[in-house]
Amino acid sequence: MKMNQHQITIELDPEVRGALRQKAAKKGLSPEAYLLGILKQAGPILKESSTGKGEAA
Repeated sequence: MKMNQHQITIELDPEVRGALRQKAAKKGLSPEAYLLGILKQAGPILKESSTGKGEAA
């Protein structure tokens, strides 16, 4: 199955960005890599929601 790549831009306020940086650093990741991991975990949930077989958390 071929996957299309998409670019997403998210605007966060400075307080949220700081918290994101701290959480990512604790895991030894960049903020971008940390968010990508979260999105990958949510993928199956989002896929179910878009097919009507479940609801997004």
